[in-house]
Amino acid sequence: MQTILFDSENNGIKTISYAEQQQVRLTTELLHTNSHNALVKALASRSRSELIKGFCKEMSAKNRAYYFILESGLIHQFHQFCQEKGTGT
Repeated sequence: MQTILFDSENNGIKTISYAEQQQVRLTTELLHTNSHNALVKALASRSRSELIKGFCKEMSAKNRAYYFILESGLIHQFHQFCQEKGTGT
């Protein structure tokens, strides 16, 4: 089974295998859990280059999202969203 994801490196879509899909699911679950120990354990199993690549991808995606918010004139809505969710801005 294959699925399609947004590929932030190539500004397009990418087809991934079932095994890759399971890894994405596991990583997503760990990142959304409140278990600090589980997250640390998952990150510790990755190589330094994998960690750096992952952080660079995430930083790029966040920068693009922020640019979209600014370019779309949604900064006030974003600020309100953050206040409602308790995440601050």
